[in-house]
Amino acid sequence: MGDVNEKNWEAQLPPQDASHGCRSLFVLPTGYSDYRHVRDSFQASDAPTLYRFHVTGDATEVEQTELFRSNTAKNKLVIVPVTSGDGTPAQIRLYGGIYALGSARNQASFLGHAKMLSTRDGLMCMNPIIVERELVGKVVPTYRKLDKQDSSAQWREVLNALASPGIMDRVEAQVGAQIGLSFDELLARTGFRFGAGAFFRALHNPISPEQGADALSWSKSIGANALLYASLSASRSEGSASAAFSMVGMDALHERVTVRLTSDQLAAISEITAFISTVGIRRMLLSGDVGTGKTLSYLLPAIAAAQAGHRVAILLPNSLLVASVIDQITHLKSGVAARSFTADNKARRVETTTDGCLHIGTTALISGGQTYDLVVVDEMQKFSVGQRQALLRPRGKLIESTATCVPRSQALISFAGTPVSRLKERPFIRQVTTQMLCGSDGRSELSRRIHETVSTGKQAAVVYSLRSKKGERRSAEQAHAELEKRFPGRVGLLHGAMSEADKQSVIERMTDNDLSLLVCTTVLELGITLPSLSLLAVVNPERFGLTTLHQLRGRVGRHGGEGRFVLYHEEHPEGDAALRSDVLCRVDDGFVVAEEDLRLRGMGDLLRGGEQAGKSRLLFENLSITVEDVLEAASTQPKNTTTPECEVAIFATSGILD
Repeated sequence: MGDVNEKNWEAQLPPQDASHGCRSLFVLPTGYSDYRHVRDSFQASDAPTLYRFHVTGDATEVEQTELFRSNTAKNKLVIVPVTSGDGTPAQIRLYGGIYALGSARNQASFLGHAKMLSTRDGLMCMNPIIVERELVGKVVPTYRKLDKQDSSAQWREVLNALASPGIMDRVEAQVGAQIGLSFDELLARTGFRFGAGAFFRALHNPISPEQGADALSWSKSIGANALLYASLSASRSEGSASAAFSMVGMDALHERVTVRLTSDQLAAISEITAFISTVGIRRMLLSGDVGTGKTLSYLLPAIAAAQAGHRVAILLPNSLLVASVIDQITHLKSGVAARSFTADNKARRVETTTDGCLHIGTTALISGGQTYDLVVVDEMQKFSVGQRQALLRPRGKLIESTATCVPRSQALISFAGTPVSRLKERPFIRQVTTQMLCGSDGRSELSRRIHETVSTGKQAAVVYSLRSKKGERRSAEQAHAELEKRFPGRVGLLHGAMSEADKQSVIERMTDNDLSLLVCTTVLELGITLPSLSLLAVVNPERFGLTTLHQLRGRVGRHGGEGRFVLYHEEHPEGDAALRSDVLCRVDDGFVVAEEDLRLRGMGDLLRGGEQAGKSRLLFENLSITVEDVLEAASTQPKNTTTPECEVAIFATSGILD
């Protein structure tokens, strides 16, 4: 190491709060810089290397090309002539001026970490990282800026935490409180057998970049196993210790059904009946696209449970669906008195009784203060975990029904084995084509299709994200006024701010074919059936999620036939918006759409259910875990506890186990 003066760098670390230090161990490095050896001769290489630079002349500011020209000081280009220890000449190019060298700008020699490039003007490197002498001989991790701490400050905190007495006990306590499993037990599930201390030392203070990279690889496996265990724990907490409930009159209810039930519906009814009448699993999912008959599939078992004297509730997202379900119950003539709870007839708190009942309502049902033996949540993606659980008795059963699960629920199905009954078969043939249109040409094509649809006596609908105009974004009210001029007396307007009576009037005029074109917001998404709707276009679909878009697509061809679903982007979509449009154009199965949504949005809070989508915040702060990672962890359970020989060598020969 030449004349480099070594210092006991860790000994100079300031004291840190123990709990905060524990958290810092779970912030993953983004990479590692190898400062183990100082090279005294320059050599062209794509790999960053630690060099000893000797300044041989004054720094010179040079004229930049138009590509780099800027009036700001940080974009100044300065060239510094240097030589290596053996006299090899080179130049340092500093974008940002001489101050980019930091404390080294006034030194005759310094250590820098950089790539040395071979150019027609000789050897050259750009903006080397200045390395303090006390870091020589180390492999230094780099971290993203966190809590206003730069990478160097974070490493100091991590090293201080690793040296703190009892730190691994605190790690065990933190992980145990978070997921209910000790960190050493979690490591054992992945097959890592060297213990928590060895893992964190390899991660944050490795003896080689290879050892650090290996620890990063292990962290992904550990994180995936943590998510898998969390999903299993969540499934157990949401689905254990349920009672078995009797059912009465299922055969008679089947006889009163006036439509032909599909084989999928019959199977679903049988599976739900078995679920209700069996001790154990507390929660199941009924999955089926619009038109596959989900309502009747859960309604018959729910009525049978109420007839047996059990308390049953059906939670729905809007009053239109409440009215529809009440109407279906009436037609079944079961004799069960169904009571509705909506904003218009919001229930006062009702004393709980032991008598059987069937209550159907929106979230107004929750304010009634009652709990139930069986709770059915239709369109479950519209409710939080808390709302879904609020109506359930301690040993009750929960049935969630949807066309597209929220990502968290889909993860619990994929990873934790939540029972699911799927409806794929429809009682009619339906073929809906999904198409993406963009820009002015797309707008012209959409206008042509709307005119063609209306002119041939069919119906169309155009969905906007806004009711009234805000800024440059087009709105439903604005579009309605424009389209009314083209099709006078044939265009309806529907949005959430309208009264229930006005909404119902517009829906009836569409149903009776008094209107040919409907301009609306996403109020159309749930509870509205327009049998003659053959074209539905969504303007600016990038403002909607996959679930909402798929639900809107379900409005087309509700009773069979051909239809078209159009995604109109004013500009060509990018990023996640482009991915969502691509999913919808190639996938029409709601269950598969939900799986794609899970991959795009993340699993959310699997353990507590606070977030239904997004990055899972388990263990590591900045670790990206994919669905495939967790499925891989699930496929290898129980995992072989032996560790590959190459990994044994990396850890066992490093001193990391001492």
